[in-house]
Amino acid sequence: MERAFYIISNLTTPDGIQKLGTFNIGCDAVFAYSLFSKLKGEYSADDAGLLHMDLVELQDSLPKNLKIIHCNLRELAENCATITKEVFKYYTFTET
Repeated sequence: MERAFYIISNLTTPDGIQKLGTFNIGCDAVFAYSLFSKLKGEYSADDAGLLHMDLVELQDSLPKNLKIIHCNLRELAENCATITKEVFKYYTFTET
């Protein structure tokens, strides 16, 4: 069973959701949840925000949304930096 985790950043527009970017964060569920918990924003089940980041698990080519965080532009920028830094540290300093 193939499994991978992604964080997808999205923008809500009048025409629907537009994907801004995707971060491939690997196959480690503990790392994926730990990283997502470090992101800034508001955890909410509704579609209140224009910008949001989704933690997605891809299992056997089927995506499953696990968590959503709504953020403003500043938080989105900080989150992108956090993701990049943490993924770099994970793959540089952790044996996989």
